[in-house]
Amino acid sequence: MSAQRLEQRTQLALRGLIDNYLAKGWVITNRCPLTIYRGRAGYQLQNGCLVSV
Repeated sequence: MSAQRLEQRTQLALRGLIDNYLAKGWVITNRCPLTIYRGRAGYQLQNGCLVSV
């Protein structure tokens, strides 16, 4: 087995963006569809895009 692990994740830029939101205090409130909130502001993942809710 190779010492270097191959990246199998998709949409790395989107995952990075969500990770940044979570690091800034946003909270995942739902996983299907993915929804994150911070205070009254929120985003929902729809068709690969974060949409304000």
